[in-house]
Amino acid sequence: MVVVNDIVKCIKHQNVDVLLYADNSSINCSGERAELTACIANRTLQKLQNWCSINRMVINSKKTKAIPFGFSDFPSLPLLYDGEAIEYVDSAKVLGVIFDSKLTFAQHVASLRRKISWRAGMIHRLRYYLPKLVKLRLYHALVQSQLAYCSLAWCNSSRSHIQQLFTLEKRCIRTIYNAPYLAHTDALFIESRIPKLSQLFIHRLLLELHKQNPRFMTLFQLESNTNLRTRQSNFYKVPATRLQMTDKSLNVIIPRILNHFHSKDIVIFQLPRNKLKVLMQTHINEIIF
Repeated sequence: MVVVNDIVKCIKHQNVDVLLYADNSSINCSGERAELTACIANRTLQKLQNWCSINRMVINSKKTKAIPFGFSDFPSLPLLYDGEAIEYVDSAKVLGVIFDSKLTFAQHVASLRRKISWRAGMIHRLRYYLPKLVKLRLYHALVQSQLAYCSLAWCNSSRSHIQQLFTLEKRCIRTIYNAPYLAHTDALFIESRIPKLSQLFIHRLLLELHKQNPRFMTLFQLESNTNLRTRQSNFYKVPATRLQMTDKSLNVIIPRILNHFHSKDIVIFQLPRNKLKVLMQTHINEIIF
């Protein structure tokens, strides 16, 4: 890593972002049009090739893949590194999360569903042999850890995808309490203090907001409401939406969450982290999207 750290300084640009990991790297190029983005990507690849020549390093272009996000005509524009074309793919796994070109995360949810289904089945087969406390610990270690990992990236996908995982989550909670197959699970979630998948997303989102990470804060726009004539007025403006996809964006969700707490005279940015966690347990069921 010491050798390749200066790659960022060499190829970073206003529309280029470089992410270095332990065993690979990602270069993100952005533009208003597909042709402009391809031009920026090719210039960046040329800079990368020059850096590798100077530092006597070799990049395997056959293992290098490109994913076009948001452009349907992008695969017709070639990306070249050292004279060889970079292969376009529809999806790729980055740090355990499968990103697809449309950012639906359908493949990641399908992969996660297979993992959790197998682990839930294992706990189910042992339901009469293990005490409840052991089954709870197995759930946290084998199931909830998978659901919580990078949930901020994929947990806001379509409702049908999330419902598939939530069905498995309900199956696990019934197994823990040896409840019937069609038993209602709301009371069991409250008793076990296990957050539902939608609540887990809000929980992680609030903790990330509390950090006020500058990089995270650039992912959405937060605008104060200047018209506060009535008690029912929102503190932050919530953009008007017509599509479900837009309604689930951070620009809509975050103002709604903050307005909920402001209506209770609570400013989450001024609270200690431990007190915020206690408040989330009492208010998590009241936040509705």
